[in-house]
Amino acid sequence: MSKRVSKKRALVSWAPFLLWVGVILVISSQSSPPGAETVGSKLGGHSDWVFHFVEYAIAAYLAYRAVASGGLIGQPHFRYMVAFVLPFVIACVDEGLQGFVPGRTASALGIASALTVTGIASRLYRGLLGRLRSI
Repeated sequence: MSKRVSKKRALVSWAPFLLWVGVILVISSQSSPPGAETVGSKLGGHSDWVFHFVEYAIAAYLAYRAVASGGLIGQPHFRYMVAFVLPFVIACVDEGLQGFVPGRTASALGIASALTVTGIASRLYRGLLGRLRSI
């Protein structure tokens, strides 16, 4: 049986995730995101992978945090799947929108990297946060 969460608590739980999604979409809508060239030159052209890793690891954490404490009803496995799927859907939308931005391209590799990162990060967060809550 699940407990009811107040609207205020649900909003507080989901606000960081929604704000992060906004940041992702604003940065992705730019032809030349800030810092991309500087970081790219230091990473030998692998900055896209690093950016995807960081942005979707954070998205997965915030989604898991929101789902775990934001009043989403259902079994823990259902909540875990929601926390995994949300960042992946955002990645698909993000890559699709990049195809319309001059100087940017949509990439199946971008979606694949986001899927990999969200899967790994969601699993790690689920295990880590579960252990912390039992202390």
